[in-house]
Amino acid sequence: MSQAEADSEIARLKTLYRLCLDTPYIFGEWERLVSTYGSAGKQNHDARIVAAMNIHGITALLTFNKSDFMRYQHITIWEPTDLVRL
Repeated sequence: MSQAEADSEIARLKTLYRLCLDTPYIFGEWERLVSTYGSAGKQNHDARIVAAMNIHGITALLTFNKSDFMRYQHITIWEPTDLVRL
């Protein structure tokens, strides 16, 4: 994909999805999740995603790595194959 094509695709995606900005509150929520769930290594990146979800009121996640998020029982987790079956 060329830079122009990538820019065009980004612009298109921004019309389809709500953009949730990074806020200072996400760090505090991330810190709480890491402490609560004992995250380590790459799990900290997943905790950061869940922290942003919590702050922005997002309750469902579509991922190829469903097992990475199973510890967060307060969110709904889907893999693409789950949606194909609907």
